[in-house]
Amino acid sequence: MIDVAIAGGGPSGMAAALEIKKRAPELKVVILEKNEAVGRKLRATGNGRCNIANTESEGYALVSDFLMREGIAFRVYENGLVYPFSESAADVTDRLEERLKESGVMVKTGYEVKTVERVQKCFVINGRLESRYLVLALGGKAGPAFGTIGDGYRLARKLGHSVITPVPILTPVEIDGFEVKGLNGIRARGKVSLIRKGETVYCESGEIQFTKYGLSGICIFNMTRHMRYDKEEGLSCFRIRIDLDPERMLDAFVKDEIRRVRENGEAIKADEERKTAKPYEAAEALLRTAFRPALSREIMRQAGIPEDITAEDLYDEASESIVSSFRALEFTPSGIKGWKDAQCTMGGVSLEEVDADTSESRLIDGLYITGELLDYDGPCGGYNLANAWLTGIKAGKAIADDALQN
Repeated sequence: MIDVAIAGGGPSGMAAALEIKKRAPELKVVILEKNEAVGRKLRATGNGRCNIANTESEGYALVSDFLMREGIAFRVYENGLVYPFSESAADVTDRLEERLKESGVMVKTGYEVKTVERVQKCFVINGRLESRYLVLALGGKAGPAFGTIGDGYRLARKLGHSVITPVPILTPVEIDGFEVKGLNGIRARGKVSLIRKGETVYCESGEIQFTKYGLSGICIFNMTRHMRYDKEEGLSCFRIRIDLDPERMLDAFVKDEIRRVRENGEAIKADEERKTAKPYEAAEALLRTAFRPALSREIMRQAGIPEDITAEDLYDEASESIVSSFRALEFTPSGIKGWKDAQCTMGGVSLEEVDADTSESRLIDGLYITGELLDYDGPCGGYNLANAWLTGIKAGKAIADDALQN
């Protein structure tokens, strides 16, 4: 029999193991990881840069102390984002692997936890391995390429826990009838609002990325955390509204440009040599330097103004509809990108069934549940990884304290 079995060698599993060994080095601790190496998903975090925490995340002091203790140098940016000083996720993973070896943590790779049974006062894993304590740190379902396929939910259910239906979040949004393919690749800054049955349920400012299938960007990712819906209605109850001028800086600009375009149009008409010129593409010219041409055309389209309008037909009255349009571009979501594209999982083991101070199950003594397997989700910016470290640290401390007392 071993003392502690940790199912999953991601951030929360490694944090739990290292915290146990720090407090009770004599305990036999083994990490059971089905991949060929621990920390596989961690290596890809933040496009390989590894946004390891956020100064505003819960328990940041504990997390930062843990990272420093384990030899991970990091820097804090003004917006609260915390990155390793080298900005390399691989460096963080390699360092944690070294610390596991130095601390005497056994690591079994290629070991998939398929079954867990509670027999008297121990856990029996795969019908053979016995352990006094068990940490379920198997992650959610986001990023299945890294082995996170939701197998932890099945084990938690078998042990009697409730699991809130997992859904992918922090992911791009597909837009219904997204016909303006020319928007693909355009980036713009603005405020995104999520409207549900006429009520604003979320808004955030930031960069919006237009893609061939819909919308992306951090503010769009964060918005998906608020897109819970009933199966019957789907996403039809939502609208996405984008204000491209939340600071209200373009009013005078639009009026001046309309006047200039009209005057320029009159000049073109008076020029005998240019009577055969193509109609003035006002949709692009009017908002040049404010928005990219394709986005200007979409603004005009949603304003009900033909994109091939000529200068002589562009009346002053159009300015109100143009301004109204770029302050409230509206799109209908048709889908949320799936697990392959998602950065995080919404849903998981009910938080009501887990002690928030220790990560221990309220249903089974000696069982601890950490990281993304729990029904916790935070916004982009290091919150989810910080929660993984934190819940692993809490579990490790609680296990070591309990083992030393008993």
